[in-house]
Amino acid sequence: MQIHKLHFKSTIHDLTYLSGKIQQQYDDKLSIDEIRKTFKQLMINTPEYFSIALLDENGYPIIQANSPNSQENLPPQDIYRHYQTTINSIPKFSILVTPFLYYQDELLYNFITTINAKEHTSILLSYRLNTFLNDFSRDYSWTNGQNFILDENGILLMRAESELWPYSMTNDRFSASHGKEWNSIKNNNQGQFIIEDQLFTFTNFSLSNITASNSNIPSVNLPWIIVTKNNINQEVNHLLFSQQRIIKIIAFIFFIMSLFSACIVLAWHFSQQLFYEKKLRKERDNILDRYSSVIRNTADGLILINRKKQIKSLNYAACSIFNITTDSVGQSILSITTDKTVTAEILRLFNLVNAEKPNSKHTIFKAKTILNTISIRHIELMVSKIDSTNQDEFLFNIKDITYWVQRENKIRNLSQVIEQSDDGIVIISFDGIIEYVNKSFELAKNKRSYELVGTKAEVLLEPYNIPDLELEQLHKKIQLGETIQYIVDYLDNNHNTIYEHKKISPIKNNNGDITHYVSITRNITEQIIAEEKLKRLAHYDDKTSLPNRVHLTNKIANYIQSSETPAILLDIDLDNFKTVNETLGMECGDEILVIIAQRLQIFAQSGIIARVSGDEFVLFLTNLAVIPDFQRFCQQIHEYISQPIQIQHKSLSINISIGIARYPQDATTTDSLIKYANIALYEAKDRGRNRDCYFDIEMAERSTKRLQLEMQLRESLGTERYELFYQPKVDTRTHKLVGAEALLRWRDQYGKLVSPTDVIP
Repeated sequence: MQIHKLHFKSTIHDLTYLSGKIQQQYDDKLSIDEIRKTFKQLMINTPEYFSIALLDENGYPIIQANSPNSQENLPPQDIYRHYQTTINSIPKFSILVTPFLYYQDELLYNFITTINAKEHTSILLSYRLNTFLNDFSRDYSWTNGQNFILDENGILLMRAESELWPYSMTNDRFSASHGKEWNSIKNNNQGQFIIEDQLFTFTNFSLSNITASNSNIPSVNLPWIIVTKNNINQEVNHLLFSQQRIIKIIAFIFFIMSLFSACIVLAWHFSQQLFYEKKLRKERDNILDRYSSVIRNTADGLILINRKKQIKSLNYAACSIFNITTDSVGQSILSITTDKTVTAEILRLFNLVNAEKPNSKHTIFKAKTILNTISIRHIELMVSKIDSTNQDEFLFNIKDITYWVQRENKIRNLSQVIEQSDDGIVIISFDGIIEYVNKSFELAKNKRSYELVGTKAEVLLEPYNIPDLELEQLHKKIQLGETIQYIVDYLDNNHNTIYEHKKISPIKNNNGDITHYVSITRNITEQIIAEEKLKRLAHYDDKTSLPNRVHLTNKIANYIQSSETPAILLDIDLDNFKTVNETLGMECGDEILVIIAQRLQIFAQSGIIARVSGDEFVLFLTNLAVIPDFQRFCQQIHEYISQPIQIQHKSLSINISIGIARYPQDATTTDSLIKYANIALYEAKDRGRNRDCYFDIEMAERSTKRLQLEMQLRESLGTERYELFYQPKVDTRTHKLVGAEALLRWRDQYGKLVSPTDVIP
């Protein structure tokens, strides 16, 4: 659109310029030849112009300049006279664009403007629209795009990519073949829209705000628009995989490969230099390495010192043991550690070896101590004198014996752990002979270790009643080297059931052969009892011993899944039980709940009764055949529950409300059945309590509506959805206004006033 405006802006400016030039001719008496020269120069510089003519008031050309490649006498004067009536009707300093003229394979549009001069003259500029469209397609169109010129009626005038003239007044209507696109063009002011994967861009019929700022000429209406159609997917693919882009990628790959090849050559050259340099160094260092390899690679730390106790050399093992570096060479051996105990031992050994007489048989002095560095190390120090050098030197040999000390301590600790463990531990040889039992096992079995050690392992199974087949399978798994675990139970001397967890694991040597078995026995009686209690608490109410909501839900779900026989669910709630708790206390309330639960159990012979919350019980009846009159059955529940209860020397009567939902008539799922019974329960309470109520669909709708109303009221608090209406009060005797009653009204989320009867129950 902007390209279109910018292009025709120059045409409007040319007309403005020519109008001023001709006006100057009248005012300053310029010659006709100078105006004709201006016309010709403009035709040479602007190939889109077909011709320019200055017309008199009768439509005859006074001056005419044609395109350099057209005939001098074209267009004929009859064409100009065709616009005589149109020219005379154009206001001063206005621009008119005429309908198209198809002449000499050219699609021409004429720009006409009048000049405010002494004579009523006009300028007619014939414009080659096909030249503009071809230039536009060449310079600004996408690769796979199509450009169309349409008139104001949606008639296709031409396509830029066609060499022939496809124009036809009746057979080539763009508005008929592209109805959806034509409607979007007429109704869309944005200049662009997308249909499927086609992008349509179009110009406007009006060229506004393109005239010169100092001109009085208004905006120009054009009798055509240019429509560009592009396939977005094809254009994107062209951008990504165009020939130019592929050439760049190939060039980049070639550059990378060349760079990589150069790096390989350079690296090979450097490697050759390094190889020869390394070879020379290796030959030089081989002699030194022969003498130092033993010292460098030994696991023991070696430190060579002189008589002044200065370190001459040391190996990596010594650095590792004392957590020092080779920079310690030249320092005193007494400075390699801050542990005073180790320093004292080193000094003591040095004094001993240094006190030896010359040429005497040298003695190796030893000592064991603990080195405190980052971690505690157990070390063994050995020192000897070396006479092979010109000066006396002393070699300290430091051996790290931490592993062996820790191993010994570990064995000792494991022995103590086994001995003091609360679990009974028995070690059995591969042949099945008991070799060891700890104290816990002795206490558990009430036997001494000397009674068990040396006997067959079968004596350990005497209290247990394990089937022979299961026992045989256990033996096979043990022989295969598997670890087995199982739980057994037996009766102790007091006839109490004892539960034990047994684990038998093989002990293997370094070759993977089984040498022993270890049996660990743990008393899990309390754990089993606690688990059973937890399982019961998970499904039963602790106060009333009735099933809880979880147990009830599972029962109902199992029944619905396995049976389609009708059943009834009664949601029973104690009326005003909160008042009883507040008056008599929670303990009395709990006693009443237990009594009510016992009474309700009488009616659960054909189903299940559960306590689901504080004062709410649910009775699920599945065997309805034993209840011939269900209404009478509900009445009996009311009568029996309301019988007086004697508590704290007082007689109380408890009434109940019952909500009833039927399966499968009302609901076919567990949640829905419980939900509908609860809705019916609250309906019974709303009707005055102490009654039963059957669920129907209207209750659910009222419940849902009430919930939604409550949510909307909560959400609207603090908003402007509340209004005050004032109702006047008039004295009936004096008929005077004595006051007003303020009425609060509430609007729903749509702004509609809600009746007070819908808000206040």
